[in-house]
Amino acid sequence: MKQTYEFTGKGKTIKISYEYISKMIDDTADLDGDIINFGKKAYTDERCIVCVDGKYYTEGTPTMIVKDGQDMLKIGVLYLTAERMAAMNTIIAETKIAGTELEAAAKVAEEKAKEEVKEIESAKATIAEAESQKDIPTESEYRAWRRNWNNIHNEGGEGFIPTRITSEQYEYAKSILNK
Repeated sequence: MKQTYEFTGKGKTIKISYEYISKMIDDTADLDGDIINFGKKAYTDERCIVCVDGKYYTEGTPTMIVKDGQDMLKIGVLYLTAERMAAMNTIIAETKIAGTELEAAAKVAEEKAKEEVKEIESAKATIAEAESQKDIPTESEYRAWRRNWNNIHNEGGEGFIPTRITSEQYEYAKSILNK
């Protein structure tokens, strides 16, 4: 699906074309002539092309930035103000909805759910490991402890250094579970 947003700014005609597609494709591999099909996978492609007075800039995807204390949308060489950013965000949202196949959206949602489950399991493991430690050091305390461990047990060279969960990692893991 492709949509275009056109306006005039600083005496120049500016045209922004946004294209988005999300569909299911065959996941194949070519092994010296033998084609192996691994089933279907979600494929997503988006691109944004800016045309200023007939000169094209193809920078890829729009990016949110803060410039001069203002939220702006950067597309290639172009910075959009809040008013034009709102119009472009509407076009992007409409294009993404129209350009997404239902099967691909379901597959992406399934993969996202699996990723969230993995993240929660990892957070639980981090919390369990942290709580089994004698203490939970801060990142700077852990770095000092690692240096001392290495100097004592590895004589300052290379070798095994046990890992410990820091308080920052512990707090992050707890925040994941609190979502």
